[in-house]
Amino acid sequence: MTKIGIAQALTAFALWSSLAVFFNRVDLPVGIYISLGSILALCLVYAGSLFNRQPVSTRFTWPILGIMAAAAFKGLFWFKALQIYPVAPAMIIHNLAPLFAMLFAPLLIRERPRPHHLFAAITGLLGLTLVLNLPGQATITLTLGAILSLGAAIASGFQDVCHRAAKVPARDQTFVFLLGQALGGTLALFFAVPTQITFTDLGSIAYFGLFGALLPMTLLSCSFRSLRS
Repeated sequence: MTKIGIAQALTAFALWSSLAVFFNRVDLPVGIYISLGSILALCLVYAGSLFNRQPVSTRFTWPILGIMAAAAFKGLFWFKALQIYPVAPAMIIHNLAPLFAMLFAPLLIRERPRPHHLFAAITGLLGLTLVLNLPGQATITLTLGAILSLGAAIASGFQDVCHRAAKVPARDQTFVFLLGQALGGTLALFFAVPTQITFTDLGSIAYFGLFGALLPMTLLSCSFRSLRS
């Protein structure tokens, strides 16, 4: 577990958390930003692979498919939660992800829990306990935002294990995650298709593609080289 890996992971989660402000200031459905922003990020990753003459791998193993599925659900759950739920309790609930990763790992990759896995899981549980005991939080934690945050935590735990099992470069993992996130956002559009998109909306979509998809996912994929849950 290196300092660079820790810094990369923390920066990625900080960027994702900052999107709470973003989603509270935009007008289109969340799915629009997820799908179109992720497609933009996909194009940039693919263009970079062609420029470097290192094409993205198209071999779909179960860990790769798992990353894609986790991305589809996590993107929808997490970004919608940030739109309707306070950031602090959402982050604390999402910090349960290491607990779910610890539960998935023995089943999927036959990895036994290590001390730092247990420490991360206990920290997440303590954080959730703190939220439940804060004045006025007992009812908040039962809202849709809390349920979506928990769903994102489960998807993140599953994604963590899939990243550890995937034997492909970080760039390919980023590409697959963005593809899954784009598919998830596109499916959400069946429930809320906008009638028009303005130039301001296009700028917001580009912002999400860069700072909500490409940059944080690239940082997180690189961090998995040295981090383990």
